Amino acid sequence: MASALRWRRLARRVAGFTALVSLVFAAACGGDTTGRNDAGGGLTTVRVNSVGGAADVPLYIAKEKGFFAEEGLQVEFVPVKNTSDLPALLSGGEIDFAIGQPNAAFFNAAATGLKDPVVLATNTYDVRTRIPGLLVRKELADSGEVKTAADLKGRKIAVIGPSTSSQYFAEKVLQGAGLTASDVKFTVLGLPDMVTALSSGAVDAAWMFEPLASKAVKDGAGVRIASVGQVAPGFPSWVQASEKIMGNRKTVQAFVNALMKAIAGYDGLLKPDDRDAIVAVLVKYTQQKDASDWDGVELPTVNVEGAFDQSVVDAFQAYLIDKGVVKTHTDVAKLSDFSFRDAYLAAASSAAAPR
Repeated sequence: MASALRWRRLARRVAGFTALVSLVFAAACGGDTTGRNDAGGGLTTVRVNSVGGAADVPLYIAKEKGFFAEEGLQVEFVPVKNTSDLPALLSGGEIDFAIGQPNAAFFNAAATGLKDPVVLATNTYDVRTRIPGLLVRKELADSGEVKTAADLKGRKIAVIGPSTSSQYFAEKVLQGAGLTASDVKFTVLGLPDMVTALSSGAVDAAWMFEPLASKAVKDGAGVRIASVGQVAPGFPSWVQASEKIMGNRKTVQAFVNALMKAIAGYDGLLKPDDRDAIVAVLVKYTQQKDASDWDGVELPTVNVEGAFDQSVVDAFQAYLIDKGVVKTHTDVAKLSDFSFRDAYLAAASSAAAPR
């Protein structure tokens, strides 16, 4: 009940604030800045991918709390299992917006003339991000055979794919312990299979993502020896807009506005006593349909400024180039258009300024 009340109070504050924001946008742009592009004043339909996990929580909040509708948008979620497919989905017109993380597919698409810019950062790992990253088999931890990452020398570590962010993060943990990738044996497994492999002893460690990472800890399959916030501070999830949708800047602005509202609201509720309100949204929009599935799951952190540290992305890109899966370095700044985020923040600042 307390969490629901806080949501309602937050919603009233956001509604009042965003009304001011809309007025400022209208004055600055000389007209309507929402996504209402049809003469009848109905909602404009846009499509965005969803992986059905906790990382997409700003997207789900924007939908659940009506922020998209307030901006004149009807948002359809397109289920996607592999974010490496996003460049093709954007260029093929199957989605209008893509939410993902830096990966080889993005950089390789950039090398061929990517025209689907990054317009916003949503989630960003930071020191608050206690999400279990590298888990070691519980038997090994309990026996003392593996106390730190240095004890993983010669052992088998599961990752979701070669030269992916999961292997990159795992290698960063190893480097901190004085080891290299050649000191361990990497094997590729899907996240659900990692839990089974840890329990059976088929692997000694695994780099996992939520919600299965915390579930593996809860169920006694693994013990965390490194969290993602320790290993990859500043690593972002971001939003790309398709080249086609960029032709309608009102719609892109509306999408960014809604997500920025959701990010601010979520960040304001990222406290233990507000957890039930967030879990209720996740239960509705993800594959984890029981609130108990989220017990102990570390929730993602967000970036209320909607920005990311390019040096962090460049470091990952350099890793991919070194691995040979990306051939050409790309200046991510040239593939980004943060004018929509800047417009939202400027309007927010103006609306909040004392009169």
